[in-house]
Amino acid sequence: MVKLEFFAVDHWLAERSKSARHNLAHTSAHPVSISELESIASGEDHNDFLPSLLSQPLDYPADFVGLPSLRKKIAKLYSDDLPFENVLTTASGSLANFIVFYALIGPGDHVIVTSPGYPQLQAVPGSLGAEVSYWKAKAHDKWSFDPKELEGLIKANTKMIVINNPLNPLGTVLSDAELRKIIEVASRHSIIVFSDEIYRPIFYPSDDDGYDTPPSIISLGYENTIATCALSKSYSLAGIRIGWLASHSRNIIELCDNARAYCLITTSQLDEHVADFALHSKRSAAIIQRYILQAERNKFIVQAFIDKYPDICSWVAPAGAAMGFIKFTREGKLVDDVNLCKMLHEEEGVLLVPGTCFGKEFAGWVRIGLGMPSDRLREGLEVVCKFISNRYGGIALASAR
Repeated sequence: MVKLEFFAVDHWLAERSKSARHNLAHTSAHPVSISELESIASGEDHNDFLPSLLSQPLDYPADFVGLPSLRKKIAKLYSDDLPFENVLTTASGSLANFIVFYALIGPGDHVIVTSPGYPQLQAVPGSLGAEVSYWKAKAHDKWSFDPKELEGLIKANTKMIVINNPLNPLGTVLSDAELRKIIEVASRHSIIVFSDEIYRPIFYPSDDDGYDTPPSIISLGYENTIATCALSKSYSLAGIRIGWLASHSRNIIELCDNARAYCLITTSQLDEHVADFALHSKRSAAIIQRYILQAERNKFIVQAFIDKYPDICSWVAPAGAAMGFIKFTREGKLVDDVNLCKMLHEEEGVLLVPGTCFGKEFAGWVRIGLGMPSDRLREGLEVVCKFISNRYGGIALASAR
C-alpha cells in the first residue's frame, strides 16, 4: 500500500475554516463571480461569453488534453516559442503536480526539494518510492538558499530538483540569478527541474534592492524543465478547477500525457471555457494587477502589526505570493505555534496556519495569508492584538511541547 504522510496544512484548514470568524490563513485572491469576470476589461468576447457557455454541449471535448484556445493563451504566459501542444490542462494545480511526479519519479530515484515548502511537493515523491533530500532555506539569512548546498545534495541517481517560486509558506522569491544557478547545476548532471509556480504572477515591486520579476523556470533555455500553475490562487478563480503543466521537452510532455490519462480523461468543459475567457490578455492582466495591489496593501498592514510587537514578532517581508511567515517568541524563546493557533481559533475565531504544518523544525512560525480584503485583515489583526494583551503570556513555549 502506498503510504502518504499526513497532509497537515490541508487538514488544519479543512477542520477550521467553516468555524473561523476571522480567516487570515488562506492565500488565494479574493474570488470573482462570472458577472464580475465579464465586467473586467470587457472586449470583443464579452457579449458572446454567456450565450456560448450556456449552449455548450455537455459531452467529452474533441481535445482530451485541453481546449486548444485555452492552451494557446497559457503558452503565451511563458514565451512566444512554447508550442501550445506542450501545455496540458488538469483539474487543479495539485493534480498537475501529482501527474508530474507520477509520470517522472519512481523507486530508485533521488529527488531534491526546497524546504520549507508546499507539503505535497515533499511527500508525493517519497510515496512513489523515491529518496527525498531537502535543500533548506536559512532562516537566519532571510530564508536564502545556498547553491553550494544544492550541489552537495546531488547523487548519482538524482532525477529531479523541485522548487516552488514564489515559495509557500515564506512569500520569498528565487531571483533570476538564483534560478539560473539552479539550471546551471541541473544541466551539468542532466537533472529535471520542476517548478510549482502557482503564485508566479504575484511579485511585489521593490525600490530597495532593485528586484526584478523572475522568469518561469521553463523560460531559461534548459529543455529539461517543467512548470505547473493554476487559476485558483493568483487569478481569483478557485471555484473553477483548472490547472496546467508546461514544458519545452516533448519527452516530458508525452510521459505526463500518459500519466494524466490514468488520472482523468478530460477536465470540465465549462471550467475550461471560463478559464479561456479569464485568460484574455487584458482581463487576466487586470485580475493579476488587482491582486498584487491588494496583497501589497495587506503586506504593509501586517508589517505595521509586527512593528507594534518587536519583542515577540518578526518576519522576512514577502517579495511575492500572498502570504508571510511570522516568527512568534516569548521571553526570547520560540512559542508553541500549534498552541498559539489553537487558542486564537478556539477563543477568538482567528484562523492562521502553524509553522509545524510545514515541518517540525518550523515550530514558532505561523503562516498568514494576504489575499483577503484589507478591512477583514485589519479586523482580524485587531482581535490578535487583544489576544496578545490578555492571553499571550499563557502560550506554551516550543521547547515545552
